[in-house]
Amino acid sequence: MGRRIVRACGWILLVTVVIYRWQPILAFLGRSAALMAGAGPAAAEHGQGYDETFALPAAAAAPNVKTVNLAMTSGRYTTVDGIALKNGTGYAVDIAETLRRKFEKPSLSKDRPVVLIYHTHAQEKYAEGTSGVVELGERMKERFERNGMKTVHITTDFTKGGSFNTSYTRSLAGVKEALEKYPSIKIVLDIHRDSITDGGKDCAPVAAIGGQNYAQVMLICGTDDKGLSHPEWRKNLRFALALAQTAQAEYKGLFRPVDLNANRYNTHATPYALLMEIGSDASSSADAERSAIAVADIIVKTVK
Repeated sequence: MGRRIVRACGWILLVTVVIYRWQPILAFLGRSAALMAGAGPAAAEHGQGYDETFALPAAAAAPNVKTVNLAMTSGRYTTVDGIALKNGTGYAVDIAETLRRKFEKPSLSKDRPVVLIYHTHAQEKYAEGTSGVVELGERMKERFERNGMKTVHITTDFTKGGSFNTSYTRSLAGVKEALEKYPSIKIVLDIHRDSITDGGKDCAPVAAIGGQNYAQVMLICGTDDKGLSHPEWRKNLRFALALAQTAQAEYKGLFRPVDLNANRYNTHATPYALLMEIGSDASSSADAERSAIAVADIIVKTVK
C-alpha cells in the first residue's frame, strides 16, 4: 500500500512538472487555434482581429495592459500588396480593382483652409488620462500647416447636449457649418481612439517602426449600406486605400486594415472624409501623438 502511494505521488509530480514546462507552448497553441477560429480582442466601436505572430514592442508598464499588433497582413482580411480591407457591408468590393483605379487628388487652395479636423467624441483620452484626441488634432493641424495646408480644428465636445448615441448628428451639424464657412475644405477627419479588450486586459495596438513605438491607426470609411445617403462612398474608400498605400511604403505596420463600414459616420461630408481611430484608451499619449504626426505626413504626401 505504501509503495502504491509513493508511486502515485511520483506520477502526480511528473505530470505537474510536464504541464508547468509545457505551459507556454500550450498557451501558444491555444492562441493560434483561437486566431484560426476568428477570435481576438474586442474593439468597442469597430472590432478587429489581431495577429500575435508579429514582433511586438516591450510590454506596457501597466500590468492590466496588453500590447497587440493588429496587423494588416494577419490573413483574416482581403489583402492585396500588403493593403488590407475589412468589409463590414453587404457590398462586394474588389480591392485589387479599386487599387488599380487612379487616385484623384483633391484640388487644394494655397491660401484658404483645405483640411477640417473634428472629434465626435472629444472626451476620449489616452492611458495617462490627461491627453486625448483633441490634443492629437492640434498636433495634426500644426503638421498640416507646416506643409502649407491650412486647417480648421473644431474642439467642441459633441457628446454634450443630448444622448451619446446622437453625437454624430451634432458633429455633422458642426461639419456642415464649417464647410459652409470654408467651402475650400476638401479633407475632413473625425479623430477618435479605440477601446480594445482581451481576456480582461486592455489592449494597446502598437507597431515598432524605426526603433520607436507607434499607436496603430484604423481608417474607417462609411457607406450607405444602412440606408443613409452616401452616393460617393467608393471615392472615400479610394482615398483611404491611397493613404494605406503611402503608409505601407513610409510607415509599414502603422495601419490596421481599412474598415469599410455599414454605418455612414459622417464620411459623406466630402469624397475625402474619413473617421480615424488612433490607438486605444490603453495607448500612451506619446505613441498616439507620434502616430498622429505620421498620419498627417502620410496625408500630405498622398494628396500633394
